[in-house]
Amino acid sequence: MRLLIVPFFVLLIFAGWTGYWFFAAHRVEASIERWIAEQRAAGAEISHAGLTVGGFPFRIRVDLAEPRLALPQRAEQPRWQTAHLSAIGHPWSIRHLIVDASGRQELSALIDGRPMTWQLDSRQALASWEGDDAGRLQRLSVDLQDNSLSENGAVKLRTARTQLHLRPAAAAQDLFDLALDLADAEIFWPLPPALEPKLARAQAQFTVTGRAPFEGSLPAALTAWRDAGGTLDVSALALDWGRLTLQGQGTLALDQSMRPMGAFTTKLGGYEVLLDVARDDGQMTDGAARAAKAVLGLLAAVNGGMLSVPVRLQDGEVFLGPVLIARLSPLLPAS
Repeated sequence: MRLLIVPFFVLLIFAGWTGYWFFAAHRVEASIERWIAEQRAAGAEISHAGLTVGGFPFRIRVDLAEPRLALPQRAEQPRWQTAHLSAIGHPWSIRHLIVDASGRQELSALIDGRPMTWQLDSRQALASWEGDDAGRLQRLSVDLQDNSLSENGAVKLRTARTQLHLRPAAAAQDLFDLALDLADAEIFWPLPPALEPKLARAQAQFTVTGRAPFEGSLPAALTAWRDAGGTLDVSALALDWGRLTLQGQGTLALDQSMRPMGAFTTKLGGYEVLLDVARDDGQMTDGAARAAKAVLGLLAAVNGGMLSVPVRLQDGEVFLGPVLIARLSPLLPAS
């Protein structure tokens, strides 16, 4: 009789766990269907070719075939679709999810009234989402490998790896920290002759302050963000682009004409590239570029060839140290 007790308890535990897993899986499926219904009631268009829940016994895996999302009530009328999307969590906690979006993501929208389409192809596209008990985001990490970004069918950018990390900032509820890391990129859109098409690395860490509504158009959201005192506080910026290397930190915002404004402290190697770009773009004459190289060359010589100067964006003008190198146009029409 005693020999039967252990198998009995093992069987009892297995039966209990099985019941709990199916209960949790049913709740997940019901939550997804409820969310879809709520979004449809709010005007969104959502469809898929099949929803399945599996992963027994230690995981809950959700697979969506051919999911599609459209927001026709928004001015830009964005639409997104992909062939397959999956998410994996654990039955005892769905506060941490791993999302697999490998393959092709397609997005379309109206930009200034013109239809635009983008395709992102990734050999591997994984995201890690962590939330609190109320479902609020605590951390989001995205890792894309072997990516190709196309616009209206034409390849614009390829990268070996792109990573993004997002979390709410500890200081206040209306802040969030964002880190971007882009490695081994190849750029296919037209560039000034001074810039090489291959970029070894670009990294940025910054905090976004200020809230912007997600309703309405992008210009309205940016205007609301600006008027609420929104800023980008860049704690670290690094660039390795051919002869040009850059390290810096500073703050950016938008002025009343919707132009970037702010100031950075920077260390630059190959700063001549920026002056050549300004000359090629018609922002500086050839003579002004040569004079600026002479002045900045004297400043760089003090630091062994590295130029350490402030970069200032003010009233639609960009200054590299004492030198005016560019004039800025509004990002969007001012409200």
